[in-house]
Amino acid sequence: MLSQLTSKTSIAIILTILCLLCVGTFLGAEDGVVTTVTLQEPKLTESSGLAFSHRDPDCVWTHNDSGDSARLFCFNHKTGEQTGSCVLKDAKAIDWEALSLIAPRSPDSAITASTDGKTAAQPELIVADCGDNHGRRSNVTLYRFAEPDPHADTKLSSKEWSAIAVTLEGGAVNCEAIWYESATNQVILLAKTVTPFAGVYGVSLDPLNGARNPATTGQEEPQTVVAKRLATLPVPAATGADRDQASGEIIVVNYWQTFRFPQQPGDDLLTQISRTPKSTKLPKWRQVEAVAWDKASQPWITTEGVPAQLGKLRN
Repeated sequence: MLSQLTSKTSIAIILTILCLLCVGTFLGAEDGVVTTVTLQEPKLTESSGLAFSHRDPDCVWTHNDSGDSARLFCFNHKTGEQTGSCVLKDAKAIDWEALSLIAPRSPDSAITASTDGKTAAQPELIVADCGDNHGRRSNVTLYRFAEPDPHADTKLSSKEWSAIAVTLEGGAVNCEAIWYESATNQVILLAKTVTPFAGVYGVSLDPLNGARNPATTGQEEPQTVVAKRLATLPVPAATGADRDQASGEIIVVNYWQTFRFPQQPGDDLLTQISRTPKSTKLPKWRQVEAVAWDKASQPWITTEGVPAQLGKLRN
């Protein structure tokens, strides 16, 4: 049995290396950082999720990876100065990995995007506690709440956020990247895998309408839904992803590369991500952990380490 496991492991490693080498041969110019900003908060030791504020486009939200409490930091993306913070009281932070913005929807939208069953009149944030390095978690958690004032230190009570427990179809996998699909009101989770066969999972946000907060009574658990596997992407070790709400382009990053999926007229999600992405090399930064589009459709990345760095990529 040991020899079989060793053989399988060796084959997986060889296939991964070959895949990375093959992908590397098709890379264009390095996707260089044209602007670098130092985020001025020593408590931000492993900037993981990233989302630009809708309330103030000059601000960007982020949070630590595992080992921190349930809190977010907000910064001016031009100066790196901290502008605000947000604490989710009574929420858990097992392994927070990703962050996404739900922009306000127009009143005539056919998709509901709010926790009270009405069309969202204000932006919201989704935090994904979805890290699972050993593939052992029975479920992961999505936290959803109205975007706080990016220029204030906010503490949200357990009545001001909603939670949903998510079980991934096919079994537990590690996930460090999410984005929001406005067309279907879904959160998309992208698996982080050693081999270039990353599962793409979809979670409808409809069950979050009126979902109970586990901390409201101190006893009840959040409702559980199954994230259906929608597709497989040829992206190894994905650490971040985002969809540009203006152009529709999806960007995925790992430690070494960006993978960009432009949206063409008439595309649904599966059609869009079925095409070969444009792949470019990232600069040699320490562990790129997240990516987000700003209001001007420019992609930004962030990394772990102190001080945390924020960088705008060449578009």
